[in-house]
Amino acid sequence: MTTASTQLTIHEPPRTMTASITPFDFEGTPVRVVSVDGEPCFVASDLARSLGYRDAVNLVRVLDEDEVTTQIVSGREIMLVTEPGLYHAITARRQVKSLGAQVLERIARFKRWVHHDVIPSIRKTGAYSVRQTPAFDPEDASALRHVLLGYTERVITLEAKVEEQAQGLAIAHEVIEQSAPKVEAYEHLLDDSGACCLADAARILGAEQKPFFAWLRKSRIVFDKGEALLPRADLRKDGRFRVRLVRTRPGEHREQTLVTRQGMIWLSHRWAAKLAVDAREAAAARIQATLDL
Repeated sequence: MTTASTQLTIHEPPRTMTASITPFDFEGTPVRVVSVDGEPCFVASDLARSLGYRDAVNLVRVLDEDEVTTQIVSGREIMLVTEPGLYHAITARRQVKSLGAQVLERIARFKRWVHHDVIPSIRKTGAYSVRQTPAFDPEDASALRHVLLGYTERVITLEAKVEEQAQGLAIAHEVIEQSAPKVEAYEHLLDDSGACCLADAARILGAEQKPFFAWLRKSRIVFDKGEALLPRADLRKDGRFRVRLVRTRPGEHREQTLVTRQGMIWLSHRWAAKLAVDAREAAAARIQATLDL
């Protein structure tokens, strides 16, 4: 099965349509519907907001390729989700374990609303005749609860994002300070030219060797050549790394990568940035766990 985790491929250019967009309303959030070949399609950005996805791009990643289409409607290119794609998006969202009870309740209400209000309205008339939304009655406790719940969810989400950014920035500064070059404390690990091997570079930075080497490979700072890890040519040319031959046994030698003093300073900043990202993501996870309580 082709999933939307791969890049979405549109085999045909978007078609220009004269059909108008018909708006529905779910607890104050607009949900627009368009007919494509006689079948209802939903505006992806509206579904993303209603189901709590970060944006339309993150929503379509969980869908199959045939559940997403792009059309030109009223002069604008709009990403649409088919009816099967809608139910797929709902199911995928409900399977996210980190969602709080309030979000799951909203998704359940949305699914029921689509199934009992939107789709029957479309099926009954064969067109997009939207039922008039009754005027809000402040004396209706149930209606008031739904409205307040929707606003509360939005406020909690915004507050969490602000707190996440603030904590992430503070953590990033702390990690960078703690990961400053420690060359002076490890002079015994440097050769006469002030360079050291990759294993010693990991020790200087306080990093475990296995994840450090994996990061070097992933960042394409080094690459495997036989049994050796060698730096990119541009990094050697810049003087951040150099390569020497070391004797392994009589008559045999292999290449070994050395990090220069200049390279250690450059590498320490790159490693600190990586740790800052990791710390920021961990802080975001802790915030989400707090919201789920």
